[in-house]
Amino acid sequence: MVEGYNNAGKRIYDLRVAQDISRSDLAKKAHISMKFLYEIETCKKGFSAKTLLKLSKVLKTDCDYILTGKRKYNKKN
Repeated sequence: MVEGYNNAGKRIYDLRVAQDISRSDLAKKAHISMKFLYEIETCKKGFSAKTLLKLSKVLKTDCDYILTGKRKYNKKN
């Protein structure tokens, strides 16, 4: 297991709330079910690299941050 992976769901939840995105909207934009997103956010289910990429794009963050809580580089806006 990747270090910090067990907190990935919480980071997704925190990013979603900080950006004022509803669970329903994030699920629709990432093309996953709302139930599956809930299970990810509550660490009841894992997710594929494809799902990770979709979520990171919608949440405007990098995959490394979601998985480990660390960024490899700073994104410039």
